[in-house]
Amino acid sequence: KSSPMADTNVKVGMVIDSVTLENGVKYNIFEKEKLKIIMKENINSDRVLRFINPTTASDDKFYNTRSDNISDEFEFTLNAGQKMGVIFKGVPPQVSHVMKSSPMADTNVKVGMVIDSVTLENGVKYNIFEKEKLKIIMKENINSDRVLRFINPTTASDDKFYNTRSDNISDEFEFTLNAGQKMGVIFKGVPPQVSHVMKSSPMAD
Repeated sequence: KSSPMADTNVKVGMVIDSVTLENGVKYNIFEKEKLKIIMKENINSDRVLRFINPTTASDDKFYNTRSDNISDEFEFTLNAGQKMGVIFKGVPPQVSHVMKSSPMADTNVKVGMVIDSVTLENGVKYNIFEKEKLKIIMKENINSDRVLRFINPTTASDDKFYNTRSDNISDEFEFTLNAGQKMGVIFKGVPPQVSHVMKSSPMAD
């Protein structure tokens, strides 16, 4: 409520597309970390923030992959030299947008799917749980074919996720995480909102 953008047309679900400084310098935004740095370093400058609706964006950047028909899993081979062209959010990385320039546009890669693993052409397989790890693996192996496995976290057959969706949500709840325990919970958004609870989580059940 303290935001200068409260009571404006900035709505939940919009994507920040660019930041333009008063000296005319424009930054295209694709990473939250980049946005934070730009805003912090230019706090003493007026900044024009451009927000877009990713499902109707007229600048043709995003491919509409929102669907009620999401496959349980899907594998896609990214050829050597190709970049994904996919925007992820959360932990593990969940597809939030697919760019029209992506080799995965017009495939079964849909918004809401989670990237589960990356397998290189030499057979080395990486299980993916962090967006930063994914970025490093993809960058370091750009000259290798990479098989990307995407799964639907709500129907994953590998029994990773616990179905915690319910109409009966408590007003509040406290849970003590013992020393050494990991949460095993996937969050989305700001503030962090629970999107999935892994079956291995001490908070399952």
